Amino acid sequence: WAKLLLARADFAGWNLSKEFAAVAFNILLRRAQMLAVYHYVTTSRLFQSSMQDFETLTAKDFVTAALAAGECYTVRDALRKKNIDVKVKRVLKQMHIATRNVEATPAERAATRFKFLAMRIWNGCSFVFFTLNPHDIKTPLLIVFVHPERLGIQKVSLDWGDEHMRAYYEEVSKDNPLRLHELAAQNPEAAAKCVHLTFRMTIEILMNCTPPANVKPHKMNLDLVPALCEAGMFTYLSGYLGVVEPQMRFTEHMHALLQIFGYSHPEEFFRSGTFVDMFRRLWVFAAPVRRRLNSSSPTGSPPPASSSWRRMLEDLVSALASAAVSLVCGGGFADGFFL
Repeated sequence: WAKLLLARADFAGWNLSKEFAAVAFNILLRRAQMLAVYHYVTTSRLFQSSMQDFETLTAKDFVTAALAAGECYTVRDALRKKNIDVKVKRVLKQMHIATRNVEATPAERAATRFKFLAMRIWNGCSFVFFTLNPHDIKTPLLIVFVHPERLGIQKVSLDWGDEHMRAYYEEVSKDNPLRLHELAAQNPEAAAKCVHLTFRMTIEILMNCTPPANVKPHKMNLDLVPALCEAGMFTYLSGYLGVVEPQMRFTEHMHALLQIFGYSHPEEFFRSGTFVDMFRRLWVFAAPVRRRLNSSSPTGSPPPASSSWRRMLEDLVSALASAAVSLVCGGGFADGFFL
């Protein structure tokens, strides 16, 4: 229901209302927390062993614990306090465990640390660190997602080339140089779609991997390797972990650590003698992709399989070509970055 209201093209008031977004987010968060607690209470044996603590605790015990804890922003902070009653701590620990699979909660963020540690134990050290900073203003995706027909703007085609798109941007911004900036600011839902679709397409198309685990994919690879049959931009990946964070103007970008299949330690990579070749392949991958996207069939028309996505893939290639990529030559940097 909330998603439909935010995506309505005939009335933009819902996705422009910060109050509605905040209320919808809190309702969905509370519902997810309640469902997680219900599932934990009905299935966990650990909870059944703590029933005596729940039966003996009173409101006075919680007030005393709150005063003793002082300034604590999360349950995890309260668990570190030494002057809180043991029974209260056991109950708080149950709350922390019950909500660790609920997105956007402190317990879920704390659990991510252990998931990343498990990935490093299973797959070895991370080899590549890169930053993906998608453009949410001068991109055809913004025009597509804002529904230009209701704004009196000419529709954009994803089949247009660079020259055509440049002329289109100049025409749209002729009377107002900040027209595209205003469109992004006035349509936050469309701007967010541009950024997150770029994230997904980078992972699924350029890296040629399965979707991230937090999007609840319909199926998982039996070998637990995200890479598909053909190598992507970073060859075959045995694991990846990305953290999305906002910039100063609240546009999101992603930092990611990638684990290359077949290499569990940096020394193996340097001993293989293919360091120069692998580093070159990382950057020249974008060139053939762009040539394939711009190639024509014998009749001179664009390939039908890539006609609707060619422009978006070109933007992805351009974004990754300017991404900050560096090799992680040890495990300490990875630990410091995420933990």
